[in-house]
Amino acid sequence: MKSKENIHAVIVTYNRPQLLMECVAAVQAQTFPPQNIIVVDNASNQDTRICLDGLVKKYPDLFFVARLAQNTGGAGGFNEGIKLAYSAGADWVWVMDDDCIPQPNCLEKLINAKSLMLDHQKEIGFVASRVLWTDGTPCRMNLPFQHPLWIEPHAIDPRISRIAGSSFVSMLISRTAIERHGLPVKEFFIWFDDVEYSRRISTTLPGYLVTDSIAIHKTPENIDALDFNLLDEKSLWKFKYGVRNQCSYHFENGGIIEGMLFVGKVLARLSRARRNWHLRAAIFGACFQGYRFRYRRYIEHVQSRPT
Repeated sequence: MKSKENIHAVIVTYNRPQLLMECVAAVQAQTFPPQNIIVVDNASNQDTRICLDGLVKKYPDLFFVARLAQNTGGAGGFNEGIKLAYSAGADWVWVMDDDCIPQPNCLEKLINAKSLMLDHQKEIGFVASRVLWTDGTPCRMNLPFQHPLWIEPHAIDPRISRIAGSSFVSMLISRTAIERHGLPVKEFFIWFDDVEYSRRISTTLPGYLVTDSIAIHKTPENIDALDFNLLDEKSLWKFKYGVRNQCSYHFENGGIIEGMLFVGKVLARLSRARRNWHLRAAIFGACFQGYRFRYRRYIEHVQSRPT
């Protein structure tokens, strides 16, 4: 089964060669495989480089590896991968991390759903898979954000719901969305880059959750992204990015009141988690950084396809 449209898969990887190869194998085994696979290597070590060299040597017409000079985080990786896919002429870009294992018909279900919705409207922004953890329960860090009109597509197909935002764990993004809304903000580095990007798209183009398109996210634990009970010195750097990025989003899009309400929620959750004063001070500093960050100034746009 081949698509008339040009579909590129983008996989972002960093120092997880075994998971990467499992992800790649799952992408290649799709019942509706992508025409090209772009792997963005975030300056990984030699083991990952050896794996990628082997893939390119074995499948030179299928794989393209973008090796970054430094680790730019998931946000920088997706920025680069989507940019490359767009420049290569992709009509749709299917994105995921290297610990995403799409089930065999995952992409086919996304394509069928977007084709069905396009029969009823002119344009859509993205379609996203239902993300499960390794035990089959919903992956808590990848829960989609419900749109007020979530039930609207049920008249067409009850397996499709409208959403306002989702994660990059198996999301199929339209070329129209990239042309209209640009690229993910690479300066986010990690956490919330996918939510901001999908929410940005859904302001003008509808996004949908396809519940029978399944991807497994093989994270070590099934946890919320900002579960402060897991905050310690080792994980502090990730939490600081996550808090800064979300604060910036709320201050930029909701104004000072919405931003301060989010800060209040963060501090309350920190207090309930009984973190020490050093960690609390670091997270409070991240809130202040979020207020000053002004992420919209970093949004990159692409040149539209010639008409």
